[in-house]
Amino acid sequence: MHAEVTSRGRRPAWSPLRAMARSLRTLRGRLGLSTGLLTLALALGLSWALAQYAKRDLVMLAGANVEILAQQMARELAGGMDVAAREIQLQAGRALFRDPGSSRTELRAAVESIRQFHPHFTFVAVADADTGRVLAATDGIFEDGSVLGRPVFDNGKKGLFLGEVHDAVRLAQLLPAPADGSPLRFVDVGAPVLDPGGRVSRVLVAHIGWDWAAALRAQVLAAIEDERQVEIMAADSQGRIVLSSNPRLAYGSDVNDMLRQGPGDAQPWSDGQRYITRVVDARTRGPFPDFGWRILARQPEAAVQVHTDRLAGLFLLGGLLLGTLGSVVAWHLAGRVLRPVTALADQADQLRSGGQPSAPDSTLPTEVARVHHAFARVSRDAADHARQSAARLAAISNAVPQMLWVGDAQGWIVHANDRLLAYMGVGEAALLSQRSLMACMHEEDAARYGQDWAAAAAGGHGFEQEARMGDGQGGWRWHLHRAVPQHGADGVVLGWFGSVTDIDALKQAQLRLLAMDRRKDEFIATLSHELRNPLAPVANAVALMRRQAPTEAQSKLLEMMSRQVGHLGRLVDDLMDAARIRHRRVALRMSSCEVAVACEDAVEATRGLAEDKGHTLEVRLPDQLPPVMADPTRLAQMVTNLLHNACKYTEPGGNILLEARPLAGCMEISVTDNGCGIDPQLLPWLFETFAQGPMPLDRAAGGLGLGLSIVRELALLHGGQVRVDSDGPGRGSRFTLSLPLAAHALADEAASAHPGGRGGLTVS
Repeated sequence: MHAEVTSRGRRPAWSPLRAMARSLRTLRGRLGLSTGLLTLALALGLSWALAQYAKRDLVMLAGANVEILAQQMARELAGGMDVAAREIQLQAGRALFRDPGSSRTELRAAVESIRQFHPHFTFVAVADADTGRVLAATDGIFEDGSVLGRPVFDNGKKGLFLGEVHDAVRLAQLLPAPADGSPLRFVDVGAPVLDPGGRVSRVLVAHIGWDWAAALRAQVLAAIEDERQVEIMAADSQGRIVLSSNPRLAYGSDVNDMLRQGPGDAQPWSDGQRYITRVVDARTRGPFPDFGWRILARQPEAAVQVHTDRLAGLFLLGGLLLGTLGSVVAWHLAGRVLRPVTALADQADQLRSGGQPSAPDSTLPTEVARVHHAFARVSRDAADHARQSAARLAAISNAVPQMLWVGDAQGWIVHANDRLLAYMGVGEAALLSQRSLMACMHEEDAARYGQDWAAAAAGGHGFEQEARMGDGQGGWRWHLHRAVPQHGADGVVLGWFGSVTDIDALKQAQLRLLAMDRRKDEFIATLSHELRNPLAPVANAVALMRRQAPTEAQSKLLEMMSRQVGHLGRLVDDLMDAARIRHRRVALRMSSCEVAVACEDAVEATRGLAEDKGHTLEVRLPDQLPPVMADPTRLAQMVTNLLHNACKYTEPGGNILLEARPLAGCMEISVTDNGCGIDPQLLPWLFETFAQGPMPLDRAAGGLGLGLSIVRELALLHGGQVRVDSDGPGRGSRFTLSLPLAAHALADEAASAHPGGRGGLTVS
């Protein structure tokens, strides 16, 4: 009997290790863990302090060695580039290149001889300094081609030039690729060729194959790198890797973070390792102020700290053992003290799992028994509250017009309101067995719906999708599906709430509108083509009749006919341009354009209309306008449309002003008139297709309302914009076209924007 009572009164036996693992999140476990961590921290601190002394001296010595290697590589690369540049400069002074009468055969033989004596010159050519045309090149490659705009040509005309490393562009298709399959890369060298009169007449250019630098590096430093585990790299002035023996540091990799760091002991790199790093500038002795590589040399910190890490590891092991011992002792000491708290935690676990608290142990203090009874009351109240909340939620979900559902953490449906069940024609049990709405989706929408839903469920973010869903009777209707996740305090998704809204009527209306819009575009395109066909013979007939010495009366009639045919041609052109722009079929031929030329063309095209209405057309352009990057034809068309618009909406005898000025990296071309002005209510849609302000029905050149729409679309395609300002009806208007300047004109924008010059041109 004594043995039986003893066995019933004892708690189950737990092994020490299992009990420790179970109590790590308890107060008992925390007390033991804190004691062990304190011991461990003291041991680690001591080991770290001792390791730092050895690490400091070893890292300083390794850093000095790495810097010596970087300096050696910098000298070799800079010296090689100096020799190449001086060789091109020397060759540019040869009489053969300076003689303007040298034939192509002679020039080609000369450049071939340069490459023969300098095999690392992959490509050598001589180009005309005025036209940029290649006069002769090795293997005849790219002869008669143009090198205008190439940095090596433009800078080579000014003096001896040495460029950065770059990938081959056109020559990549003309020269054999490297054996390892890597892309062709060059360093450009250019020098001016002076004719006997001292004028720059030609430019001698050469492309140095970048494999020369890799071979130089392999010849000079490969053995040293392998022995000392040192890596040598070269970066250009932009901080991009141009030479490396490490395949993980590919060409073009950005190392600006390393370049900005000072000469510290070791720095972390993108591969997660720390390296002792040194950076040395590789400056040439030539006149190349903007040129220069930076040589980076690095050595793994781990290779230097092997002995230091071993010592630190020993101290770490001792600290771990001491900390473990302290934790075990603290765990045993806390066992008796924390027993009542453990009993309360067991009661709370029972409530959490939905059960009723068990009778407290009679050996526990009275206070613990009182807490037990309080837990029981809280459990009953929580169950009642949960039932009431569920009933309210069901009533609300059935009252809203949408179909609603609730999902678990994975998004599987666990509840649906009555509207969803009625639409699908199934019971809740049948829907829950399907677990989702995928089985109800139209086959054309199912893949897209499933893919987007899987992405939302995986990422824990909101979901929104339009899809057709079956109604359970063979019909399909468009619905808007939405779902939002419910996140816990730790950010983990606990469940999903979804809604399904019927948008079938709205969707069908949208489809009808799109079809009508498409038919309208097709009709306009067909109409413009059909109208253009008879215009050409009519224009030709008028031109022939004007050559037959007509009478004065006939001349006036022919002039009127020619003007109206031209007007009709512009209307047809506007229709065709509008159709092309709407279908994105406009091909822009971008180039550096002179704004003054485009304005003069536009004024000439508008002159007839301005004279017919008695307008005064004034042009104010500065002497030196920087060029813009645009299609010349389309630029003139945009200015012409703005001038035509001003002429049409200005009463006879009005004043129209055309101006242009550079401003903040853009060119602003403005057309100002004193015409009828614009109602503020028309401004938001003034640039829409077929938009027009109020005009008399008998106007002579009313147009179709496409001119401003074409201007806006063309401006957007050019990366610019157009805006309008008007103080209201009867107060005139001002249209401003803004286009980006050409790249080479941005630096000179402020100096080139001087007022005056062309301000006196007037058309009356």
